[in-house]
Order: sequence, then structure tokens, then C-alpha cells
Amino acid sequence: MSSSSSTTATATATVTNNNSNNTSCCSSSSTVLSRKCFNSDCMDFKSRKGWRLRSGDFAELCDRCASAHEEGRFCETFHLNASGWRGCESCGKRVHCGCIVSLQAFTLLDAGGIACMACARKNFCYDVKPCLASFILSLSFS
Repeated sequence: MSSSSSTTATATATVTNNNSNNTSCCSSSSTVLSRKCFNSDCMDFKSRKGWRLRSGDFAELCDRCASAHEEGRFCETFHLNASGWRGCESCGKRVHCGCIVSLQAFTLLDAGGIACMACARKNFCYDVKPCLASFILSLSFS
């Protein structure tokens, strides 16, 4: 074997090894990233499911972030300075409307603005009761 073909073979082997090393480096780094909590401000490892993403999958969260989400305080804890906060028209509670996490925490009002779900449920019940009462009364006199 000539020295030039030996050099070429060595260079090819070196390039192959470097490519393999880069690939394994990148995959181990992406593996580490894939094990991190979905909350970009958090460095803990994920272990629980959170809210449903637009893709249909669930955000995977660490225990601390998952607990905050389950208790309804994720945005108050992690998105306090983010944009998209609005006040409930009934009670004034601040609701983070600019986030998929709090998508089910409010309802849009016909005249504009939002209502937190506690107020929306309360107002919905008051609107339904008079209609239901009239219906029941009409049945009892028939």
C-alpha cells in the first residue's frame, strides 16, 4: 500500500470518527434537552404531564411546574411579567389570556372583555335559573 493511499484511508477514517462523535454529541445533548421540563425557565427533569399542546401532545413538566399547573397558578408563578394579562370584567381577577396554559381559565364576553371561569359559571347559573324556573312552573300548571 502506498503512502498516499494510507494517508487517504487514515483521513477518511478520521472524518468518519469525527462525524460519529459529533452525531453522538448532538444526540446526547438533544436527549438531555428532551428530558428537560417544558417550562423554558426551569432546568429540572420532566416527570408529569401538563396541559394539552396544539399538536395534541401534552407538555411534559417537572414536579414543581406540574404542581403549579394543577393548582391553577402556573401563569401567576412563571408568566407574571409576560404580556397578555387582562382583568375579569366581574371580579377584576387578572387572567393570563396570552398563553395556552390558561386557555380554559376564562371565557370571552359578547360585549368585549373576559370573565374568569368562576364568574362565568356564576353568571351562567343566574341566567339559566329564571328560564328553568319558568319552564318548571309552566309544566306544573298544565
